[in-house]
Amino acid sequence: MDDSILFIVIFYGTIVVFLFFMIFILTYGDRISNWFRRMNIEFDYLLDKWFGGSISFFNVTIYGRNAMCWAVNIRTKKYGYVCFNLPIPMYGRINKFYYYLSPNGTPQASTYYKFGKDNEDKVLSPMRKECFGHNFNINLYRDELHHINDTGEYPARILREMVINSVLE
Repeated sequence: MDDSILFIVIFYGTIVVFLFFMIFILTYGDRISNWFRRMNIEFDYLLDKWFGGSISFFNVTIYGRNAMCWAVNIRTKKYGYVCFNLPIPMYGRINKFYYYLSPNGTPQASTYYKFGKDNEDKVLSPMRKECFGHNFNINLYRDELHHINDTGEYPARILREMVINSVLE
C-alpha cells in the first residue's frame, strides 16, 4: 500500500474514532459524570485535563475544552485565519456559535464577523476590511487598528486617502 494512502486512512480513521468518542461523551456524559461523582472523581477536571489543549495538523488547529471553547482555526493565505467554534457542550451549556476571518486569529482584528455575541466586532469588521483588506499586516497597521477599535471611526490617514480618491474619480 502506498504511504500517502496509508497516511490518509490513518488520518481519517483517527478523526472518525475521535468523533465517535465525542458522540459517546455527549450521549452518556451525564451518566458518566454521575458515576465519577459517586467515586469522588471530578469528571469536568478529567475532561479539562484530557481535552484542554489543542491539536494542530497542516493549517488547522482544533482547540479543546479550554477558554477557546472547542474552537477551530484554519490558516489561509487569502483571509488569514478562518475561526469558528464547534457546538459541543461545555460545563453544561453550549456557547453561542461564532464565525470570523482575522489576520491574527482574534476577533479584535476581524475583517468579517458573523453569528458571534460581540456586536461591536460585527459593526467594526466591515470598516477594518474597507481600510486594510483581508489578511493585513497587524504590525504595519497597528495604530490605525487601535484607533478603529477604540473610537469606531476611520483613522485620519485613511480619511485623507478616501478624500483624495473621491476627488480623483
